[in-house]
Amino acid sequence: MRYLSAALIAALAGCGGVEDDLLALRAGRGKAAQAACPGGPAVTLRSAALDNPALDLTGLYVTVQQDGTTLAWGWTPVTVPDLCAGQDYTITAADYRNYRFSRWEDGNATWLRRVNFQTSVTYTAIYQVGGSIIPLYSWPAESGSAVSSTWTAIADAHQRKPGLALIPIVNNQNGPGPSRDASWTRGIDLLASAGCKVAGYVYTDYGRRSLTTVEADIANWRAWYPNVSAVFLDQMSNTAGVEGYYATLASYARSRGFDLVIGNPGAPTVPSYIGTVDTMVIQEGTEVPTSFPAWQASYSPNHFATLTYALTSPLPGNQVTSNKAAVAYQYMTDDGAFPDWNPWDEASIHFDPLLDLLDG
Repeated sequence: MRYLSAALIAALAGCGGVEDDLLALRAGRGKAAQAACPGGPAVTLRSAALDNPALDLTGLYVTVQQDGTTLAWGWTPVTVPDLCAGQDYTITAADYRNYRFSRWEDGNATWLRRVNFQTSVTYTAIYQVGGSIIPLYSWPAESGSAVSSTWTAIADAHQRKPGLALIPIVNNQNGPGPSRDASWTRGIDLLASAGCKVAGYVYTDYGRRSLTTVEADIANWRAWYPNVSAVFLDQMSNTAGVEGYYATLASYARSRGFDLVIGNPGAPTVPSYIGTVDTMVIQEGTEVPTSFPAWQASYSPNHFATLTYALTSPLPGNQVTSNKAAVAYQYMTDDGAFPDWNPWDEASIHFDPLLDLLDG
C-alpha cells in the first residue's frame, strides 16, 4: 500500500465509534489521554516543502499516538502538551493531494515513526509538493546587468503559482563554469528570491566520470552560488550496477548543504536506483508519456519527473492531469523543434497552461 488517507490512518490508530470521533473533533484529543503527564514536555509537529522554499506549508494531517491509540491529531502546525518524558510515542504525517511526504527534517524517511524525548521537541515533516523541473540552459544576462527575460519568466511564474515547486536547472558550460560570474549570481539570486529552488547542473557520463571530478563541480556550485540548493546529475545511468556511484554523489551533495538531488537518465530506469537520488527524470523526449512501467506504482511520484520538448501541438491536458498520479514533476516546451540544437534555452508557450493543470 503506497498512500493512506487521513481517515484510514485514524482508523489504524485505534479511533473508535461516532461518539469518540465527535469528541476528537471538538478537542483534537484521542479517547485515551491517560498517558498525559501534566507539566510534562510538549511535542510540536510542523510541515515544510522540500522543493519549494517559498511555500509555508500548513494544514497537513498529523497524529501523536501511544500503544496504538491516538492521543492527539490535527493539521500542522500542532502542539501537544503534557506528555511523559522518556516514554515512547508514535508520530505520523499523511500525504494530501499532490503533497507527498518525503522525510522528517532529521532525515528519517518513515511517515510513521517512534519517538522518545525528555524535553519539549519539534519534528518537521518534509513534503515534496510537485510542479516542474525546468532545464534553463541559457545565459542569464541579455545586455548589461539585466537578467534574461527567459529567466525572469520563470521567476514571474512562481509569483503567480506559489503553491507549486518550480525548479530551474542552471547550466554554465556543462557545470558551474570556470569561476564565479556576476551575471550568474544575479540570475540565480533573482530565481531564488522569487521562491524557486535552483538546481546546479553536473554531468556524470553514465557513471564513467570520476567521483572526484563530479564532486568538485558540486562543491563549486555551493562555493560560488549559495542560492543553488539542489543538484541535477545529468547523464545518469539506468543500467543496474552503478547505484553506489549515484548514492555516493547524493551523500556528498547533502554533506555540502544541498537538500534535493535529481538524477536524469532521461529514460525508464530500474527499481534499484530508487533512493540513490531524490527524484529521477524518467523521460526526456518529444512525446508526452502515456504509460509508465508497472513497478513504478509501488513508489511515490516524488521519485519521478518528465521533460518533453519540441511539443508544437496543443498541450494534452487530460494526459498531464493523469500523469500527476505517477510523476511529481512535469515540464513541456515547444522549444527544440528541428533544427534547434538546444531545446532548453527559451520560454515555453505551454508554461502557463501547464502550471494551471499542475496546480489544479
